[in-house]
Amino acid sequence: MVWVVERSDLNNYEYNVSAWLSEADALKHAVHEMVSHINKIYHYEDADLIDTIKEIDELLQAKQQRAALDIWNDCSYNVDQSSPVYLSVIDYSTKVYSSGPTAFNKKKYPFLDPAAQAATSTNGMVNNHTCILCGNTKLNRSEKSCWSCGTPI
Repeated sequence: MVWVVERSDLNNYEYNVSAWLSEADALKHAVHEMVSHINKIYHYEDADLIDTIKEIDELLQAKQQRAALDIWNDCSYNVDQSSPVYLSVIDYSTKVYSSGPTAFNKKKYPFLDPAAQAATSTNGMVNNHTCILCGNTKLNRSEKSCWSCGTPI
């Protein structure tokens, strides 16, 4: 399993990604990035920021790093600023695919099956005639003329 930390800094148009072998290490790194960013903010008199920092600190003391990251990502101080920074930790498990071919269900999509297409046609018509002039194979002997070129049947 690989854990990925994504950091989006919308002010500087930066998007950083780092990979970690354990969720604990990825969360530690993400929390470090978040705290470093918050420590650079010089608006310590902002009530929303103070409340958010207190809440994040309580969560970090309780070892709830993911919840702390969520609080920061969703807090009004971060969202409403001109330079929000979002952090996420996701599981990036490798997907393993079989080597066999894949196919659509021809019973569900009969238009993909030539045999079913020949057996059924729209409005109960059967394609049982080919135009001698243009080669249109979607004709029925009961029709008066070829709908493609107008040649009488």
